[in-house]
Amino acid sequence: MTPLLRTAGLAFLDGLIRPSLLAVSIAAVLCLGTIGLAALLIDATAMSGKDSALFALDPLDDYAFATSDALRLLHVPPQGRHVALIGTAAMREALTVGDDIAVRLSHRLDQTVPVIDFMSGGQSGIEMAALADSLGDDFEGVLVLGISFSRLAADNAELASLVREPRLAFASAAGDAEIRAAGFTPPPRSGLYLLDHYKFFVARYRAIVWHLLTGTRPVHQGRTYLGRAPASPAQWAADAAILSARLSHYQDRADSNLGALDRLIRRFPDRAKVRIVLLEIPLNPLARDTVIGPAFVEAHRARMEDFARRNGVFYWDLNQTAGLVPEDFQDWAHVNSIGGRDRWTADLIDRLGLLLSPPSRMP
Repeated sequence: MTPLLRTAGLAFLDGLIRPSLLAVSIAAVLCLGTIGLAALLIDATAMSGKDSALFALDPLDDYAFATSDALRLLHVPPQGRHVALIGTAAMREALTVGDDIAVRLSHRLDQTVPVIDFMSGGQSGIEMAALADSLGDDFEGVLVLGISFSRLAADNAELASLVREPRLAFASAAGDAEIRAAGFTPPPRSGLYLLDHYKFFVARYRAIVWHLLTGTRPVHQGRTYLGRAPASPAQWAADAAILSARLSHYQDRADSNLGALDRLIRRFPDRAKVRIVLLEIPLNPLARDTVIGPAFVEAHRARMEDFARRNGVFYWDLNQTAGLVPEDFQDWAHVNSIGGRDRWTADLIDRLGLLLSPPSRMP
């Protein structure tokens, strides 16, 4: 290489990598322009379309998949009778997948009854309200809401992080109402989808970039406890201590948390069109007898039965009828056996079948 070419080449490389005000300004403008263009072009359809899985963190990202399903319902409301299942992972782990429940229930009723699965890990009252809200004013069928004594003992302070860092990327009047009821202020909204929910996307940006580059679309895996080894004695003791400490506040907080449930029930006032079921989550009999106490469980059940009667809804505690035993559980609430899951699911389908059969009858 001639000295002239070497000099020219070094000068070119030096100019390429040396920072300058002009270069930095151009880079900043391009970056801001890209963000601005994305804010204008990326709307809710990106999260509800066929490529929405690109925005999920991984197959276990319950709230990304729930966001996509909710946005689809908001765009195309469900027609005809449906069953909607909304609750925590403990409720979900005791049930077979929604498609299986839909097939078995439809066969029993001799008509198609789709199932909407809005069950997710650690679901809060805010998220339950928002997901139920996405069913829309014309929803018809059965709305099953997972409840537990643990939920009634929850502290509103636990919701602070969910207000700061929302896990769902869609706006909901019912969700905002629960935020206010808990003493917080709903996040401001500009009307630009990406800006209004930027924290949702920022939390997932590495995965989103990877999925866009590789075309990877995670497939939702909601049920992960089946076959999992039971909790070790140390883990059981730790969980028992946490549960006992939480339940020590049950009497102080139950009425307030039932108020949130009451507001959600009132969202669907037509009892002829929407039957609402309050479904107790599974409870390991070992936890009932050695951690919580049968008297506490009976008092909670009586409270819920009274609440259900006053609100014209149903309260089902399958722990009384599904025949679950300690060997069916991974911990105090999550079912990990095929037999336990199948018995719990069959019990629920039997009850739903009776509830949806004309004339409606209740077990």
